[in-house]
Amino acid sequence: MSLLGNDIVIEVGEPWDYVGPDGSNRIPAQIVVVEWDGLTAEATQDIEVQGKNVRGRRLVFEPRYVGGKLRDVALGKRLTVGIAVIPTGKTKHAAVYAMIGMVWRAGCENGPIA
Repeated sequence: MSLLGNDIVIEVGEPWDYVGPDGSNRIPAQIVVVEWDGLTAEATQDIEVQGKNVRGRRLVFEPRYVGGKLRDVALGKRLTVGIAVIPTGKTKHAAVYAMIGMVWRAGCENGPIA
């Protein structure tokens, strides 16, 4: 199954007090780029992380731990990720590492897809 175009949910764990436009510790987004080493998603609204001086809708995810596989998200599992925010108007190379959290496909909140 391809991840491209999938709606996802991001649960921010660090910073622990993150509050964004969609509430505490939650960011809805859609996957817009799939690469061998990570995913890029676009949030529904601009994301701003206090103390990081960065604002944008595009987020880059990479597995946080050795053995973490992006395909787990396609299978409906949760994946712990490092999250970087791409500043508005910039490329992925300007991304600022800003959060740690979990990501999963929307609709899979109660466990993997059978």
